[in-house]
Amino acid sequence: MRACCLGCCFVCLIAISLALVACSGAAHGTPTVSPLESPRPEPSDSLDDITLEPAVVEPTSTPTAQPVTTTPTSTPGDIRVIPITESKIAGAHWSEDGQSVVYATWEEHRGVIEAWWEYDIPTGECRAIQPPFDLDLQVWVQLEATYIDETFIWFEGGLSPTGTRIVYNRLPLGHTYTPAPDEIYIAPYEIWTARSDGTDAVRLQSCYHIGQAIWLDQERKVIFSCGYEGPHDIHMASVDGSSHEYLSAVFGGLGLSHQMALSPDETKLAFPDALGTLQIASLDGSEVRPIARWGYMPNWSPDSRRLYYQHLEEFDDHFVDIRVYDLDTGGDTLLIPSPKHASGGTGVSIPVGTFVVSPLENAAVFKSQGLWLVMWSP
Repeated sequence: MRACCLGCCFVCLIAISLALVACSGAAHGTPTVSPLESPRPEPSDSLDDITLEPAVVEPTSTPTAQPVTTTPTSTPGDIRVIPITESKIAGAHWSEDGQSVVYATWEEHRGVIEAWWEYDIPTGECRAIQPPFDLDLQVWVQLEATYIDETFIWFEGGLSPTGTRIVYNRLPLGHTYTPAPDEIYIAPYEIWTARSDGTDAVRLQSCYHIGQAIWLDQERKVIFSCGYEGPHDIHMASVDGSSHEYLSAVFGGLGLSHQMALSPDETKLAFPDALGTLQIASLDGSEVRPIARWGYMPNWSPDSRRLYYQHLEEFDDHFVDIRVYDLDTGGDTLLIPSPKHASGGTGVSIPVGTFVVSPLENAAVFKSQGLWLVMWSP
């Protein structure tokens, strides 16, 4: 199985105590079902929509002298946490209209995606679906890729949004060196791109391990992270191999410690640096703006004016707050606090990890022993 994303040390995920079963079952021949119709153990508290206690807005700590304004806000009156499935999740993404979530369940023992599902927000129903694209995974074998990681392919940029191109690691063409048993040896892996049918393979540069890839300029360019141990470097290259920029140097030497996100207008990159400070950097290097200490999993609004992210008060905290940063005003607002307490005393909290905000900016999905939906008033 591929090494942990970007080689950094992250806080451990704490299991959510609720027992649930939703959207489970075989991927083939499964009719549309409602989560409430799926068999589940008897819960100690109802798993219906959970109304949470009002939150208290706290200021965000800033990593530098640059001021960050904390905007007071009234807590949304209708924050709901809804279980989607307790199956292991490879990843998830929203439909363009924000009305459904597509996700894939993970077969841990075989290390492959088991099935694809779509969860409908208005009805709460989920149904088995086909993968977004018909891929032949033997293409990676044909291209001599170092591994076939379906999570990276589908959810971390290994496959371009239109499904026409891929990026992957491989050894140089004709490489045959075999190290001695006691030799300290780092293989000279490279990053390559090709069409998803295996044609038009192009070497981009040396790269021991790709952590994440982001496609831009109508898939003519790709931003990617490369690393061995510790923080990764950030690069941008044309898929035809004609250009390359070392973005970490453009950004003042900042490395990457976790997931990054490109703004929809393709002008700014949000990323947590090697010290855990969430940064927003213009791709041309004209501005690098620190947002928050211990900020992770950035998500852009469709208009590129707001950034949603997970925030830890302290590095060793187990659960995160959800905050939103306004690029125009510099205001940073607490949206969803953690821990949260449902009526009846059951705790439901969001751990560091998979977190994808709806394009409608009124909901997000997060992963913790399955997949959960958190909804709020926009």
